Amino acid sequence: MTQSKLEERKIELVERIGVFLEKYGYQPIPARIIGLLMVTEKPYLTFDEITDNLKVSKSAVSIGLNLLLGTQQIDYITLPGDRKRYFKSRIGEWRQILTGLIGFANSIRTLLLEVIELQSSTGREDIRSLKEVVQLIDLLEKEVPRIVMKWDDQVKKEK
Repeated sequence: MTQSKLEERKIELVERIGVFLEKYGYQPIPARIIGLLMVTEKPYLTFDEITDNLKVSKSAVSIGLNLLLGTQQIDYITLPGDRKRYFKSRIGEWRQILTGLIGFANSIRTLLLEVIELQSSTGREDIRSLKEVVQLIDLLEKEVPRIVMKWDDQVKKEK
């Protein structure tokens, strides 16, 4: 495959990842930044590299990076004597991300239990649905660590 064909495929994949993530609530530029950071062969990209590759304004990239940093979906490093920040995807840190999601689910669970307690006497139909969500979160908290352990065992066997 020629270099230009490979580059075309990368650009197309970044766009497809962006469109996919938009369907799940991401804004267009952050979605494409994630796609670019996943597709690039470099371990880190600078602000200018992201801007140049996506062909969007500096302010759009700045807003997108700040959003992704704030939600801990990307990270950055700096190098001694270099004022630039080098950005990378955190997808390889899936264990920490998964732990964060479970913590988030547990926080929602706590809030839902308070709602259920306050509304239990009203006879509202949706309270049953809230109880089901709490049960699902309980199951996830119990089963996700087991699944990860099973995954680790599988990976060890493959090595």
